[in-house]
Formats: sequence, C-alpha cells, structure tokens
Amino acid sequence: MSPTSPKASRKSKRPGHEPPLPLQFKGLTRMALFRNRRSSGFFEIFFKSNLGEGTTVERAGGVFTDKRTVVTHHDTGKTKTYTHQKGLFLTETKSQTMKNGVVVEEGEIKRRFLGGADEIAHRTDGTTVKRTIRPGFFKDHVTTHIDGPCSQCGGTGEKTHHCNGCNGTGVFHRAAKLCFGCEGHGIMHGKKCTRCNGIGQHKPAVNEPCKRCSGSGAYTTVTCKKCNGSGRYTKTTQKNGF
Repeated sequence: MSPTSPKASRKSKRPGHEPPLPLQFKGLTRMALFRNRRSSGFFEIFFKSNLGEGTTVERAGGVFTDKRTVVTHHDTGKTKTYTHQKGLFLTETKSQTMKNGVVVEEGEIKRRFLGGADEIAHRTDGTTVKRTIRPGFFKDHVTTHIDGPCSQCGGTGEKTHHCNGCNGTGVFHRAAKLCFGCEGHGIMHGKKCTRCNGIGQHKPAVNEPCKRCSGSGAYTTVTCKKCNGSGRYTKTTQKNGF
C-alpha cells in the first residue's frame, strides 16, 4: 500500500499512532515533544524498563498541585522531571535531571509569550547550560550553549603526565637481589652461606629518587588541548527538532 493512500493517511491520524520520537534530540526539544505526547502505559513502562531501551513519559499532579512530567531514558539511565507551576500568568517550569539516582542538573525553563522557551540549568560540576528553543514552520530550532570548567584538566589548563618509571611517586623501588649461591635461603649444605654471610641477599632492597623525573613524579606538563590552556570549556550546538 502506498504511503499516500487514503487508508494509510487515516491510520496515521488515529490516536496512539504518532510517529516514534527521535532519540537524538534532547533537552528542550524533548520537552516540547513530550508535552504533546500521551503518557506511557503500564506495559510500555514495564517492558522498556526491563529491557533498558527506549523512553517513557509519566504525568502526575492534580487540580491543587503542580503538574509534573517525568521523562525516563532507559538507555542512558537519565530521568528528567519537569514541574509545571500553576497560575494564570506563570510560564516557568522547573527541571531536574537525575542519572542513576543522583541529581546531575537542575534548571528553570521560561516559556515565551509568542512561542519558544529558554532554559538555564546548572550542573553539579559547575557547568552552566543554556538552551533556547525557537519554533519553526516545519521544525523547532534548539541552540545549546555549555560553559564550565574543563573536565580534562580540572580547570587548570594544563595536563601532567606522570613518570612511568616511578608511577608518579618520585621514588624508585629497587628490588633485592637474591644470593645465587643459596638462592635466598642463607644456608648452603647445612651451613651458613659464605657468599651472602647468611643474609640470603646479594643486594638489599632500596628506595631511591627516580632518576628519570629527578624525584618530582611528573615527567612532563603539556597544555590541555580541549580548552587550549584556558581551563574553561565552552561549546555551542544547534539542532533541528521534530
């Protein structure tokens, strides 16, 4: 049957036959899409949660309480909760993102009067995420700006490569050399070994400063390539919604 046939078009307009949501879109795009999507049923939540795949939507709240939309991404272990405030002129929504039961991001979403929304979220590592959604004629346009400390260098702008000779300790451990006459026992033919004087070692174990790094433990320090030495990581991406 061709996609343009009347029967196919009637089937696509039936409730519950919405096209699947793209998993590559996150943040405000998903918020805008899930706002119009039906809630997931019991069997859908049961199967997707056990398989660890897909996304489910749950809604809660009544007449006298704030409405909440809980979006769970079972493939990544992330759960984002949108709390919609009640009121005539309230256009603000609280968002909270959890991963494996730990809060990783909290933010606020403000809807614009003529359409679209702005979200400002703060992550636990100090990163600030700004998302802007602009409704388009065919697609929604989402711009995400990330600004925070660089995760590669910890905000220092430099990366230190530890010395391989001492594993970054600055001290080189030289193992003891056993006596080859008594094989480390100290006794040879029932008598004290004359080669090691009964010690069992030809040379004892010693700890000495690493000659490769002069005892510093750091072999070399280079500029972080991710932040170019600034210690801050910024990134701006643009995506088209559904």
